[in-house]
Amino acid sequence: MEAGSHHGPGRGGPQPLLLLLSLVSALVVTVHGDCGPPPRYPFAIPEATVKKEVYQEGERVKYSCRSGYTRKRLPLHISCNNGKWSPDGFTSPFCVVKSCPHPGDLINGHVEIKTDLSIGSTIEFSCNEGYSLIGHSTSTCEISDSGTSWSNDLPNCEIVSCPRPPNIPNGKHSGEEDDFFTYGSSVTYSCNTVPEESIPFSLIGDASISCAVENKTTGVWKPLPPKCQVITCPQPNVPQGKLISGFGRTYTYRDTAMFECKRGYLLNGSHLIRCESDNEWVPPVPTCQLNSCSNPPVIPYAERDWSLGSRDWNVGYSKYGEPEVFSVGTEVKYLCKKGFRAQKHKPRSVTCQANFTWSTNDGFCERICCPTPNVDHGKITKITSSSQGCEYGFPEKIKVSCNSGYILSGVATNQCQESGTWGPALSSCIPDCNSPKIDHGRVEAEHSFWNDMWKFTCNEGYILVGKPRISCEELTSSELPRCEALCPHPKVGNGVVIPNRTQYQGAVTISVKCNSGYKLIGDPNPYCADNRTWSPELPKCEWIIPEGCEQVQAGQAILKCLPNPGDVIQALEAYKLSLEIAKLELEVDHLRGKCTQPLPSLKEEPEDRTPPVSGKCNPPPELRTVQLQWQFRNQETFAWKESVSFECRPGYSAKQRQIRHARCQSTGTWSLIEEYCTQMSCPDPGEFANGRINQTDGNLFGSKMNFVCDEGYVFQGKGQ
Repeated sequence: MEAGSHHGPGRGGPQPLLLLLSLVSALVVTVHGDCGPPPRYPFAIPEATVKKEVYQEGERVKYSCRSGYTRKRLPLHISCNNGKWSPDGFTSPFCVVKSCPHPGDLINGHVEIKTDLSIGSTIEFSCNEGYSLIGHSTSTCEISDSGTSWSNDLPNCEIVSCPRPPNIPNGKHSGEEDDFFTYGSSVTYSCNTVPEESIPFSLIGDASISCAVENKTTGVWKPLPPKCQVITCPQPNVPQGKLISGFGRTYTYRDTAMFECKRGYLLNGSHLIRCESDNEWVPPVPTCQLNSCSNPPVIPYAERDWSLGSRDWNVGYSKYGEPEVFSVGTEVKYLCKKGFRAQKHKPRSVTCQANFTWSTNDGFCERICCPTPNVDHGKITKITSSSQGCEYGFPEKIKVSCNSGYILSGVATNQCQESGTWGPALSSCIPDCNSPKIDHGRVEAEHSFWNDMWKFTCNEGYILVGKPRISCEELTSSELPRCEALCPHPKVGNGVVIPNRTQYQGAVTISVKCNSGYKLIGDPNPYCADNRTWSPELPKCEWIIPEGCEQVQAGQAILKCLPNPGDVIQALEAYKLSLEIAKLELEVDHLRGKCTQPLPSLKEEPEDRTPPVSGKCNPPPELRTVQLQWQFRNQETFAWKESVSFECRPGYSAKQRQIRHARCQSTGTWSLIEEYCTQMSCPDPGEFANGRINQTDGNLFGSKMNFVCDEGYVFQGKGQ
């Protein structure tokens, strides 16, 4: 019975047999409260050495824990009570299995406890990523002399190391100065530099590699190191497309290019491509496929209809420098060119079809023809010949000439118009009744159904005197009109012209007289000649220098006769001030002269007898409200003492109807000229029925007002 006590738990033994024997003995025990042999437990054995089959009421049996078990805090004996052993060790075991202590933490690793730490249980050891296990990977809880212990000690986890990173041709890495590389270390590769004009090396692959672990123990570099190679991709060419980014003379590894198609074309493929390590573009270079119509066809004698008024007006779209493109279904209309007109029932447009071609149109325009001209007693000569398809077409010109004994009534040249008629109307040839001639004029024949007339007109600068029209019958009985010359208005400085007219014509003779102090140089009685000039030339009025006086010629500034040099200086300064400051009164006493003519007073603006510096004045300055009268406007210079007259500009008026004058002074300047005209105004326009007036500038001359009709009304007249 004690033979099985030397077997450890879980190692095979007589425990089932002991249990069976206990059950049999219990069956044979007497029913008088006695108990059979004590039960055999897998965790404990009875200490009694006497083998008994029957135990008396109250008898006890002490147990001891089997090997590998330890006492629990309960009594280690059972008693026979009423024929049963109690307490029942199967329901309340008093020995438990021994366990090993916790093995502790594994630095840079971890311990995996599969079940528990009891006798016979096994634990596993493993290291963290990048660390290698030095020692046993498992350990089992065993019984030892001292109790329990682990079969193997706790291992170590050491970090994995890698060899030096591999070198690559044409490149280098960042770890060349280091000697030791462990798990997690990384290096970065770069390619060597090249001369500026050379194509650089491209790094193919990952630029960085790291120290990793393979088979949990070996340190290796991952991924594979990159390569340094010269990569060039061909220039990408996309017909009907254009590059919008990625411009360059050469393309190397990882360079990108982006494309778009021209208007009217559709991109087939990817718009973005990249140069890869095989010297090819990925994805492949795209293509541009036609997706519209372009360049509408040329139709004979027709041109595009650009009219904005057409509801069906439809044009293509384009960018500067690119052709127009038209989507499928677009209709382009045409108009006939000048000299042509559209034929009925023929199409006047083309349409963009689904195959991106234009519908056919052989033409619909025919030339505009004029009727064959016919002139009695004359002939027709072509001046230009541009007609095709007809004898006389737009814009052909013809010349009409008359037979001997006939003259042309009308214009000699006619042209075929766009309307298909001759313009002007064809001339006619009428009998020649000895065409008259007049000097400085021209004669034209006028033909009518009831009479033939001669029309007389004068050349520019001449005026017709007599009847402007004479019939052929009147030529023998009537005096022909004549063209009399119109001479320019005679201008004589410092003199007067008699008679004083606004217009001089037809050999009129004038008389010229000089003002006091001036003498006449030339013929005093010129006449208006046939060539529109005065003959002889207009005379001049020159200033008379008094005899017995000396000329003060310092700079030819002014001439005065005074008794001594001091008086001369005083007079010069005083007169200079009188010219610069108008109406300034100067008092000069004791001026005595030896001249035959008295010296004028300096207190008033006198008749200017001072000899001029240059002898002439430039035209007066332009003023805002006044202007020179017409007879002075084209004159470039004015003589000393010559007067000019002014009048108000158009749109301006004076309070009193008056003409102001200015005189050329000896200093070459003009006497005082004033602005004496004010701007005219228009009367109030009054109410504008069924509309309104927009007026922003008032009623002054030159301002405008706009008329706007109310809704439902339209203008009758001008809107401004």
